[in-house]
Amino acid sequence: MEITPEIIKKVVDATYTETYPGLIRDMKFVTRRTATGRLSIDVHILLNDEVYRSTMTGDGGGFFTVMEMEEKLQSVLKYLSPMSVDFFRYMDNSEEDMQQWNQLDDE
Repeated sequence: MEITPEIIKKVVDATYTETYPGLIRDMKFVTRRTATGRLSIDVHILLNDEVYRSTMTGDGGGFFTVMEMEEKLQSVLKYLSPMSVDFFRYMDNSEEDMQQWNQLDDE
């Protein structure tokens, strides 16, 4: 069976629960195959800046929130047996990030 971005989205939607509801505004997935045919997944995540900032603590900021989210997503995606999973984050309050996010649809 070919693993497509649509299949990945269905798996994530069915099995991933956000620790901080609303943190993730949207996710897009890009799949690649290595020369040997192994699956690599790029996870592009659009983060809600307001929710991100509300998770900040004095010592860790929102960094630990994002790190926890990525670990949970990685554990969900392991069932698809990818060789690698790479995360790319975009903030919804950054014009530059939003331009990059919107360009993903053109690829």
